[in-house]
Amino acid sequence: MKIFSILPILLACFQFNAYSLGLDTTTSSGQLSYLLAQNNIRDATGHQSSPRGDFRERLQSAKSLKSTDSSVKSTAVAKTELTTCSGQNYALCAGSTCRATGRMITVKEDGGTKSVKYPEAKCTCPVINAEISTANGLPLEGYAALNEGNMNGSCIAPVGHVWSYFSQVTTYPQESYTPKFTTALGVKQECPAGTKAVNCWNYLCTLDAKTTNGAQTATCSCPIGEGYFGGPVAPTESSITEAGSYYQPPSLACSMLPVSGPVPTGAGRN
Repeated sequence: MKIFSILPILLACFQFNAYSLGLDTTTSSGQLSYLLAQNNIRDATGHQSSPRGDFRERLQSAKSLKSTDSSVKSTAVAKTELTTCSGQNYALCAGSTCRATGRMITVKEDGGTKSVKYPEAKCTCPVINAEISTANGLPLEGYAALNEGNMNGSCIAPVGHVWSYFSQVTTYPQESYTPKFTTALGVKQECPAGTKAVNCWNYLCTLDAKTTNGAQTATCSCPIGEGYFGGPVAPTESSITEAGSYYQPPSLACSMLPVSGPVPTGAGRN
């Protein structure tokens, strides 16, 4: 288990590509830039953007915005540590949509120093195992903030469960494919401001008893309307997601409580 300081990427985490980027582990900014998403940023034609160039620009934009615009509500909240959890299966919710339960979920924010309640959603997410990781040319590992969400300071999930993590995996079982959860490349899209979206980073998921199209899935309980680093998503912020990658049109997913991350008002786009 590796632990990194999380402070260099607090503001960078405003932008989401649906949960991971290429990771240059030789620099601290490279080590942490993947928190801007869970899969490589790609436009609808499959073109891959330059992650570090895009994110440096967005980071500067977000910094400038934060210092001048007090209306931005989902600003990054300081975390104490970011952890690499290795050797265990985990849920990757980047391409999933969710359903509201009508209940509230209590979540940890500010490094576990406070608890906040949000409307709860249930999301069915594919489980990433060693086989999927190897097919992506990666070790089996995910990235977590151990005192956020509903984690309790450990990478070890209870029996019959997995945690939902950020990941560098780009090709994984897609909920929107026909048949469901066929393995394919996740493709990002931007949902408009006002989209009701879900944050599933650092949340506990129950392994489903049956596979779907051969894919192991898990059901995750996650908050509606929470940003990745605490605080509600502002109504002026659009969201980046890979949910709906294979719907026709993909934008159908934007009205289906997609797992996604907010784009701060005024921040750069692809």
